[in-house]
Amino acid sequence: MCILILVMLCGCSRMDNIALEQAKQYAASSKNDTYEPCTRPDGERFNVGVIDSALYYPTGALLYHAVNEMSDKGWLTLDGDLPFDVNRVYSEDIVKYLAQNDKGNYLNFDEDAHFYDTSDDNGEDRKRFEALADNGGIDVILCLGTSAGIAGKEISQGKIPLLVSFSADPVAAGITSDNELSGIKNIWAQIPTSGYDNQITLTKSIFDFKNMGMVYRDEASAGLKEYRRAAENAGAEISALKMDDDSISASDLEKYYGEYKENILKLIDENNIDSFMISSGMAGDEEKAEEICNMLYDRNIPVFGQSGDEFTQLGSPLMSVTFDPKDDAAFLVNTMAAVLNGKAPEEMNQKNTSPLHISINKSAADKLGIRLNESLIEYADRIYYQK
Repeated sequence: MCILILVMLCGCSRMDNIALEQAKQYAASSKNDTYEPCTRPDGERFNVGVIDSALYYPTGALLYHAVNEMSDKGWLTLDGDLPFDVNRVYSEDIVKYLAQNDKGNYLNFDEDAHFYDTSDDNGEDRKRFEALADNGGIDVILCLGTSAGIAGKEISQGKIPLLVSFSADPVAAGITSDNELSGIKNIWAQIPTSGYDNQITLTKSIFDFKNMGMVYRDEASAGLKEYRRAAENAGAEISALKMDDDSISASDLEKYYGEYKENILKLIDENNIDSFMISSGMAGDEEKAEEICNMLYDRNIPVFGQSGDEFTQLGSPLMSVTFDPKDDAAFLVNTMAAVLNGKAPEEMNQKNTSPLHISINKSAADKLGIRLNESLIEYADRIYYQK
């Protein structure tokens, strides 16, 4: 059960309120710049490729909303709603469904035009994807996440329009060269704005941490540079450990999560962390995420979710933040429509400022003895009272 409380998340000052209102107006106005569905010059449908960063839910939800947006704008013709739970859907399943069920005249999805970049068994899937791209079988690539954007850039080589969303820091990752416009031929990447500072500020309003721990695989994907900058501005610090690449294996989850726990315990012993940030990309299994959180709660260390509220809802992190995937999806699809109508990706605006959404889990707060008072609740738009 949850209560939705719609608030100004950055409403600490009149100027913040004005900036947030301007951001909302900008997001609303950008959605009005629509482009009519069209075909390729030869009259055939555009072939859409999808690369996903990881096998976990937030990117699936992003594609789910993007497909609904494509359908609403006339790019797709589907029989009814997508037969998936938006909170439990994988991008692979969506692409398979579209490959079998889209009856429209404008977009074509092929099961071979999809792969998970961080999956251990993606070698053959990636080869099939690359073969399609090399033979003109992909006209535009949608990348969901940082590592997906990096892989897409390698595959497209500037020849195929590449549109990246759900990336923590595309510039630091080398996907684009600038925040405003990508500066790289045939590449566009959505730029999250002000998220790190707002997240750290709100986290400190709940628990005045001094040293937050993070375990990461890739510095750019984790947004580590920006988190450290935001923490320093807030009078705190981030202690982080990089996972050993040899332990990152989807085929041996026990070894992977064992290494993950060892890194966390090392942070506790050697860096004296007083809080921890968990990422959906690092702990994609709900039961394991719960286990990791409880391990930290037993040591009276609060856990915060880096992005997405699926673990908060299930009773893991005390608080998570996310952007509304509907806003991100609308921005992505509108950019795709512009590109398919002849606009150059590198000339498209990359910033889509939207407010953060905060989710708090009361069961986690109870474990830590943290009281959800009024000053805390005013920041949240979702409060989960039970698993």
